[in-house]
Amino acid sequence: MPEGVREELHRLVDCVPETRTAMALKYLEGLLQDAREDLPGAPSLSVDDRGELSAEAVRAMEEGRADHEAGRTYTTEEVKRELGL
Repeated sequence: MPEGVREELHRLVDCVPETRTAMALKYLEGLLQDAREDLPGAPSLSVDDRGELSAEAVRAMEEGRADHEAGRTYTTEEVKRELGL
């Protein structure tokens, strides 16, 4: 990773408006999950030692479905546009 990238990322996160922090969090969580899927053997945040979804993962999925049904979600394009990507 080029020097200073992580520091710049932290700076940008600190600048995210309060009204957009939940969206930014979900976006970053998605990036982390994608990275874990790309790295064989990387620990999963959602699966227990038996290969089953954790209770926390199930709750998060239920919350996500409820957010989607209530219209509280953003498309990838909306997130990219909001972040200037």
